[in-house]
Amino acid sequence: MDRAVDWGFGLSALGWAIAGVIEGQASSLVGLTIIVINGVVGVLFLGRRPASRLAPAGECAICVGSVASSVVALSVAPDPAHWPLEAELLFALAGGGAVVSLVALGGSFGVLPALRPMVKRGPYRWVRHPVYLAELTMVLACGLAARRLLGLGPVALAVVLAVVRIIIEERLLVQSQGYDAYQRQVRWRLIPGLW
Repeated sequence: MDRAVDWGFGLSALGWAIAGVIEGQASSLVGLTIIVINGVVGVLFLGRRPASRLAPAGECAICVGSVASSVVALSVAPDPAHWPLEAELLFALAGGGAVVSLVALGGSFGVLPALRPMVKRGPYRWVRHPVYLAELTMVLACGLAARRLLGLGPVALAVVLAVVRIIIEERLLVQSQGYDAYQRQVRWRLIPGLW
């Protein structure tokens, strides 16, 4: 059953990537970034390893809000054709960071907190949650593109939800062998020098 769900999500994400190409979304950096991320996520869902343990359902439900905050941020941003260049470049750079981090995760990719084989390569050598850092930077770019106070609401919400998600996730990950040593080796959760 789990593999069927993974395949469903994977094929859906690949379908969104293909639809983005067909609809011409690749004509903007923002659209192209979203297409690439959807494609990578689709492939990762198709090849990910099963989790040895999931976080409790209530905690997983809380973490879904973090995922949804990115959708909210995109919804308050203008059409990608009307983004200021600096916001578009920030979004694309952060999207590139997300892709590199997701590829480093490989078969350990997951959306909800779960125990899978630990990853220490790529950006995971510097921060413990580089995908979340990239995602929050993309949300910030959406807020900058909105050019109004409304655009900052999703940014603040995304930061709070990401912090909660990281705390929930690390409470589970600390139960895996070697995570304590990894925490000592990679001190920063999200932003080097800050947290």
